[in-house]
Amino acid sequence: MPIRSTRRGFTLIELLVVIAIIAILIGLLLPAVQKVREAAARTTCQNNLKQMGLAAHNYHSAYEKLPPGYMGPKVNASFNPPGGGASWLGNLPHLLPYIEQDNVYRIFSPRLSYTSGTISGRLDDINNSDPNIPAWFSHPTYPPPEFFSAAASKIKTFICPAAPNQAPENNANGGGTAGGHIIGFHMWNTDTALITGSTWYDDWNGAEQYYNGENITHYAPSAGCGIGNNPTTGKFAGIFANRSALTLPAVADGTSNTIMYAEATGRAWGSDYTRPNRFARGWMGANNVFSYFGTRTGKDSNVYGMSSYHTGVVIVGMGDGSVRGIRAGVPANSTDSSWLVLQTMAGVNDGLVADVSAISN
Repeated sequence: MPIRSTRRGFTLIELLVVIAIIAILIGLLLPAVQKVREAAARTTCQNNLKQMGLAAHNYHSAYEKLPPGYMGPKVNASFNPPGGGASWLGNLPHLLPYIEQDNVYRIFSPRLSYTSGTISGRLDDINNSDPNIPAWFSHPTYPPPEFFSAAASKIKTFICPAAPNQAPENNANGGGTAGGHIIGFHMWNTDTALITGSTWYDDWNGAEQYYNGENITHYAPSAGCGIGNNPTTGKFAGIFANRSALTLPAVADGTSNTIMYAEATGRAWGSDYTRPNRFARGWMGANNVFSYFGTRTGKDSNVYGMSSYHTGVVIVGMGDGSVRGIRAGVPANSTDSSWLVLQTMAGVNDGLVADVSAISN
């Protein structure tokens, strides 16, 4: 007598149990995957900052000084683009030949020289105060194809994988109010102001839109609290303040104690976080980070200060080429003890000694 075999499938209950078990396993696995991804992003970020620090050291070896902080006004006068003796060229373009991006540097480097009547000079000369010096974004005409085509290049070393990489929400792409790529910061302090300044940005309208604007950076040179004479913040000028061109021995507080570069991923304006993608930093212009504004993480970060999209930490590159993690949440409050520690780390010649472990992460 033939034997019949019967194939039995899953019942509905069994199938639901299997699905539930799979869902639980995925739920347990996802945090681990996220942690691995976050650790990889942090490692890449640390390496980027280390490469930038080494590039600054190689520049120093070639020119016996560090690259200029940024080319703002000759004195700490009000922000006055597109002229006023300031070219608004930033620090990061000088690093390009030392991070294997010399091909990008050669696109615009011939335009660093300029002629105004019988006067000749360079847009990166910290001693040049000629009021006719053009801004980098208008030399020799607006918009300059050499600078804009170079600035549109994506520089991998300037990108943190944890941070947003999209264009800002400005007037040109439906943001509703002014916004765009930052092409110039200038901040300083006075006897009556802890810090003050202004900003110039490229809102991708008209000609800028044709040239696709600038590509972004998630890192910025540290200017500390800028240059000035305020009794609280005046002593905390950073390695890369306005028109600085320090030598490494001139970093009086010690290169291992002084921040050189820092993450700067914030996109909100001031304390208005209703539009967290209003601005982005372009790497060509004067885009220094100012320690006065503390440290923040995520989309609730303003565009001025140190910030990151890593969990609970902002990565900084020190003057000796090492990297550190700083605790997120250091407030922009000059009476807070952690704020003072951050300023001593950012200041190049403040003469103060602080326990940096208090804000380390």
